[in-house]
Amino acid sequence: MELPKPQPAFDGNDFTVLPPAPAPTRFKTNLQLTPDQREELKHRCLTRIAELQREMGLSGEGAVNGGSWMDRRKRYQDLFDNDNSWRAAMYGGVFDKSNLTLGTAQRFVREMHSKAADDLLGTRPFFAAVKYQNVGDDQTARAVEELVQQRVDQSDVQTELRSAVRSALIRNECVVKIRWIKRSTPYVGPAVVLVDANGEPIKTPNGLMVYENDDFLPDPNVEEVARLEKDPLFAMRQGEFQYKQFDRLPQELIQFEGVECREVDYRSFLCPLRCPDIHEADAVFQLYDDTPQRIKETYGEYEGFDEYWAGSVTDEGSGEMRAKETHGEQRDTVVSRLNIFRRMAECYVRFDADGDGFEEEIFCVLDRSCEDLVYYEYLANVMHKRPFEAIPGVARVPNRWYGEGVIQAVIDQDTYIDAQFNRFNIKDSKENSVTFRDPMAVREWKNGAQVEFGGDKIYDVEPGYDKDHRPPMWNVNLTEKSEIGLELLQMAQQQLNLMFGVIGAKDASASDLNSSRTATGILNIERTSNLLIKNSEIQHQKAIIGIMGQVVTIVLENIRDTELLLSKDGKMLLTINREEARTIDREIRLLLTRSRSSEMLSTNQQALAVAEKYHMMRAQMPEVARTLRPLFLSQLKALEVADPDELCPNIADDEIKSWQEKSQQSAQAQLRRETREAIAYKDCPPSVQAQWETEMGFQPASPEERAQKAKQDFTLKNPEFVMPAVPQPGAHGAEETGEAPTGAPAQ
Repeated sequence: MELPKPQPAFDGNDFTVLPPAPAPTRFKTNLQLTPDQREELKHRCLTRIAELQREMGLSGEGAVNGGSWMDRRKRYQDLFDNDNSWRAAMYGGVFDKSNLTLGTAQRFVREMHSKAADDLLGTRPFFAAVKYQNVGDDQTARAVEELVQQRVDQSDVQTELRSAVRSALIRNECVVKIRWIKRSTPYVGPAVVLVDANGEPIKTPNGLMVYENDDFLPDPNVEEVARLEKDPLFAMRQGEFQYKQFDRLPQELIQFEGVECREVDYRSFLCPLRCPDIHEADAVFQLYDDTPQRIKETYGEYEGFDEYWAGSVTDEGSGEMRAKETHGEQRDTVVSRLNIFRRMAECYVRFDADGDGFEEEIFCVLDRSCEDLVYYEYLANVMHKRPFEAIPGVARVPNRWYGEGVIQAVIDQDTYIDAQFNRFNIKDSKENSVTFRDPMAVREWKNGAQVEFGGDKIYDVEPGYDKDHRPPMWNVNLTEKSEIGLELLQMAQQQLNLMFGVIGAKDASASDLNSSRTATGILNIERTSNLLIKNSEIQHQKAIIGIMGQVVTIVLENIRDTELLLSKDGKMLLTINREEARTIDREIRLLLTRSRSSEMLSTNQQALAVAEKYHMMRAQMPEVARTLRPLFLSQLKALEVADPDELCPNIADDEIKSWQEKSQQSAQAQLRRETREAIAYKDCPPSVQAQWETEMGFQPASPEERAQKAKQDFTLKNPEFVMPAVPQPGAHGAEETGEAPTGAPAQ
C-alpha cells in the first residue's frame, strides 16, 4: 500500500529541547526509540545489508561477483538475451574461436512460458477472491468480488505476472513487489467543470472535479438520478447543477491510482539464502535509487533538509539502474547531471528495537549514501505484510525461498550442443583450410601475377596442362568432420527434447518408438510433457495465489468507508462497507479457465470413445460387455468422469435373456433365408413363395392369380400343347358313346 506521508514533529521556528528519551525524529511514528536504540537499528540494517551482499554475491558498487549465487542468475539472463561472451571466459577452448548458439534453452523457456501463462493467466478474470457462503444471497460478497475484479482490471497485474513467470523460468525465480501507488501531477489550465450555486467547482467524495465530458449512468435504484461513472458516490438530478468555463483552474492529472505488481531486479533484492520463505527471514532489503524531492514528498520535510541533500550525485547504483548491456545500454555512464539520486534501501527487519523483550516487524527507510534512517515504523501500521512474493521457475528448491529454472536444468546439455555446433562451424571456416595453386598451370602465374577473386579477368591455361590430374587451384580442409560427433550432437538434441516432452516425427528412433506407431508414441510423450509442465504450473499457481492475496488485501485497505460501485452492465448499484469488506471470508484461487477447458475437451473426447465402445459391445455382445464393464468404469474413473455408472450402466439378466431370444430368432430366420436362397424361387411351392414375398415386404398374390400365372407360363413353354376342354353340364352323349371330341387326344 502507499506509505503515509508523515508530518514533521517540529519545525525550525519553534524548536524545543526534548528529554533524552525518546529521541527526536524528523517524522511522526508510533515506534518510539531512544538515540541509542535508533543507532542500533541503523547499525543492524547496515550490517545485514553488507552480510547479505557478500552471501548473494553483490559488490558494494552494485556489480555481481563471479561464481556467486547472483552470478548464475546473470549468466542465465545473458544466455537468454543471446549474450554468450561469458562462455569464452569460463570454458575457453572452442568458444574462444566460435561462440554461436542454437538457442535450445531459449526455445524451451518460450514454450513453457507460453503454455504456463496461457493456462494460468489466459482469461479475464483469471482469479476469484471471495468465498461465497450462500449462493445467490450473499450480496456483500458478490459486491466485494466485483470491486476487486474491477480494480485489478484497471491495473496491469495480469501483464506483470506473465512477465514475472518468464523471468522465473529464465533466472530460477522472480521476486514480485505488491503496493498501492498514485501517479499524478498538478497543473493549471482552462476547463469546463460542474459548479455549485456560488459558482465554485464541485468536487466528488473522492476529490475529483466533474468535467463536461464525464459520463453519467442512470441510478438503477432511483429514477431521474444519475451517478458519475468515475465516482459513483456522486449523484445528481438533471438540471440541479450547471457547468462553468474557467480560464485558469488548478487541477490534478491522475495518471494512475491503484495496485501495482512489479518485478524486482535480482540485484536489488537481498534475502538470506538459507531460508524457506521470504516472510520468515530475519531481514529483507530492497535497494533502490530515489530523488530527494520524492523522498521529501513521501516522508516529510524537516530543518536542514536542503543542506542535507545538497551535492548528491549518482552513478550506477541499484540493480534497476544498472545498464542492460545486452540491449544496447552503455555501462559507467552518468544517468543525468540534473537529476540527483540517492542510494536508498527499504528495510524489513524482525528485531527487538525498543528493548521490550519482544521482536517486532519493523519497516524503515535507510539512506545508504549518508548511512542515516529516513523513516521507521511498525510494519503493521504501514502494510499488512512484507510486500514481496517469489515465483519459482520449474520448481522450488527444498527448504529455500528461491527456485530452479529451465536454463539451469539444461545448461550442461545446451553447452555441449553449442560446443559441438561451434566445432563444426570452425571446421567449415577458412581458419582450418589451406588453398593451393599450381604456378605452372596458368601463363600469368608463371610471370608472378596474383590471383584476382570475384573479378572478370580470364586466365589462360598453359597448353598441355592436364586438368584431370590436378586443378589449377584446390582447397584442403586440415580438420575432418567426425561422423560420431554429428551423431552425438543429434542424440543430445533429441534427449534434451525428451526431457520436456518435445518431440518430432524424426525422433522416433531416438525415443525407442516403433516406426509403425510413431504417432501413438509421440502422443504419449506429449502427455508426459503436459504432466511435466503441469507440475511447474502448480508451483506457479501457489506463488500467484500468494501475490493475489496481497493484491486483494491492498485493494480492500484502500477503499473508502462506504463504496458505491456500478456493475459492469450498469444495472446494479453495489454498496460496500469497508469494515465488512475487510472481514469477509476470502478464498483466493485461480480459475484456470483456459487450462481446464482444453483438458476438459480432451478428457470428454476420450470418455466419449470409451462409452461409445461399451454401448456398441452392449448391443452386440451384452454378456461380454457385462464381464468387461469394470474395465470400462476404471478407464472413466481414470479420466475423472463424474458419473461413470451413468455412462456405462449395468446390464440386467432380463436384457441378456431378451438378447439371447432375439439372437436365436435371428439365427433361425437367417437359416431359413439361406435355405431359400439355395433353392430357386420358381421351384418353390406357391405357399413358400407367398411366405418369401411376405418376408421381403411384397404383397403376396392370390391363389387364382398364381394359377393364372402358372397357366400362362406353361403355355409359353409348350405352345403345341392343347388344353383339354372343360365338360359342360348336360353333355353326356359323347361320354356314353366313348367318342372323343375333335382335336382332343383319346383317353
